[in-house]
Amino acid sequence: MPPGLRWIPFTKGHYWVLRVDPEYKVALVGGPSTKYLWILSREPQLDEATYQSYLETAKHYGYDITKLIKLPH
Repeated sequence: MPPGLRWIPFTKGHYWVLRVDPEYKVALVGGPSTKYLWILSREPQLDEATYQSYLETAKHYGYDITKLIKLPH
């Protein structure tokens, strides 16, 4: 791996795609250790019902959602 890319979390280690909506607009991605978790969206704003649904999926897989940081866009 090029040294300039080593800081990017997706370039080293494993991650799992835990859930993807049918239109590929939202994805839930996590690490096998449950230490890392991302909710990724193609749109800058994710409606609250969808966000909560993805949080429930993360909880189902054993992730601690209390440590998630929701970034404003």
